[in-house]
Amino acid sequence: MRVEKDLRQLTALCHCPIVARAADRDRPDGGPEPRQQQGYERLSEALMQCKGLVLAMQDARTFTKSICSVPRHPDEERFPQLKYLPDSLMVLKRIRQCEKFLTKTGGCRAEALDIPSSPSHEISWGRRGFEDRLLRTEGEQVLPADVREYLWKSFVARGGSKLMVIREELYNYRSALSSTLPLFDSCLDRLAMLAEQELDLREDEEKGEEEDGSSPVRNCRSSIKARRQLQLLRSCREGVEDTVGWLSTILGMWRREKGGEEGEQESVEEGEEENATGGGKEESCRQSQVRNFVAGEGRNFCLPKNFLFQVRLNHLKRIVSSFKPLAQQVISRSGWPPPHLIAAGKFQCRACGFSFGDLWVHRGVCAHCEEEQRNKGMCPYSDECNFSYRCFCPHSKKCIRCEDWSCDTCRLHRLDGAGLVDLVRRLPATRLFLDFDQTLCSSKSGFPPVPGKHRLQEDVAELLRCAQRAGENEQGEGGGGWERSLRVSIVSRNPHKKEIMEMLQRRGIGDRVEVCCVKVERTTKVGKIADDMRGEERGAVAVYADDDVRELIDPTLTACSGLHRVIFSFRELTS
Repeated sequence: MRVEKDLRQLTALCHCPIVARAADRDRPDGGPEPRQQQGYERLSEALMQCKGLVLAMQDARTFTKSICSVPRHPDEERFPQLKYLPDSLMVLKRIRQCEKFLTKTGGCRAEALDIPSSPSHEISWGRRGFEDRLLRTEGEQVLPADVREYLWKSFVARGGSKLMVIREELYNYRSALSSTLPLFDSCLDRLAMLAEQELDLREDEEKGEEEDGSSPVRNCRSSIKARRQLQLLRSCREGVEDTVGWLSTILGMWRREKGGEEGEQESVEEGEEENATGGGKEESCRQSQVRNFVAGEGRNFCLPKNFLFQVRLNHLKRIVSSFKPLAQQVISRSGWPPPHLIAAGKFQCRACGFSFGDLWVHRGVCAHCEEEQRNKGMCPYSDECNFSYRCFCPHSKKCIRCEDWSCDTCRLHRLDGAGLVDLVRRLPATRLFLDFDQTLCSSKSGFPPVPGKHRLQEDVAELLRCAQRAGENEQGEGGGGWERSLRVSIVSRNPHKKEIMEMLQRRGIGDRVEVCCVKVERTTKVGKIADDMRGEERGAVAVYADDDVRELIDPTLTACSGLHRVIFSFRELTS
């Protein structure tokens, strides 16, 4: 994760010993400045918080992916990480490491972990579980064996069994995570006691061992380690608790839609949904329903506004930004790389030519050269962007093309299909211009779209269908919460207008979509879009999506104040 790497770099640059030594006091420059010492302590805390958050997030990612990937047939072997909960939880392994640390330090002896090490209970939605539930619903009427066999096979073939297994695994995972919260609290209390010990941190070289055999230096270091562990576990616990809350929200939504079964383990206690951490809502273009998380193969995804992981990561990013000037002061005073930094390695920076370890090099550029390029308003990763495309955002100091960034102020975005749909809805736009090849369709290089070989980008295609229904409806209601008309124009250099229109018609789109093949009409994409924008009302908002950045950065389109331009990520197309 990039924010963790940035924090590690800043912590190394601003490093200074918390336990002061005589050698540091006798240095000609007087040792580290007080501001650097304070910065190092704050950055160290932020780094440990980030590690704890990432640990909880990786755990949640691993287990939710495993749960979503359970076999379709319930008799197949369960995944080991699900079968051996809670022992397979990474957060539990971290708690055990902390217990060993507390035991080793002495004076704050850890208690034994009271966690079951046996595998979690077996999934009950196999053949026997299905027939038990079937008999419960049949009452006095008993179905023939061949009917039960047919129902069972249909249940498995249609994914019903997998659905129920997913639900049961979610409950198992939530229960395992919840069992770690008291263990977190126990460790945190004992770490806080150790970290609060008042020790002399300054005279460590002049003091020997005490009468009881303890050493002030050793005790001081144990206290520092305890503070680090405290920050990590506290952040990790927050992430685990938030995950438990969102699991309760998801399971509560299932119960509200499908209805709970009395007396079963799956039932959700009254009021649980309201007490859960989650609760954000996002509208689907395809149907009106609550969506808390929207994930896909691309980088663009949808999260609830109060999702703790994202809130904490945004906070850590602000900390990184606030301490970058301090790191630059250290480099200006000591040179690059600073003498106290062990940065040598086998990765060569293509800008300065020096070799560094992997911590200091990202995409072939060292951290110092990368920051210098950004401060100059240049992309640190691609000369092509600097001299040909000019896609650098001065507000965030990021290259929109190379770093998959978006900026509303620049009105330039890097998005896939789902991201484009979200942008059109959010602005909200009343006009949409689309390229055809590698944007709306998987066709390439001006060749005609071939049924069965080429496909439309499904997210964008569904947006066009919703907008078309809204345009046909007198009340402006297009389904999926789409409440306004959206004028759509396909502007492409592909000359095969007839084939394009036929493909759109087959997908239920073509009736109200304008198709402009600029080669046939002897114009350009920039000229067509600029002319249409001049005909729009004052204050109108439009979106233009194209996989080719050349038209998007044309000065004529950049000057159109209401036009948002999207560098479309065609790698997400369904082929």
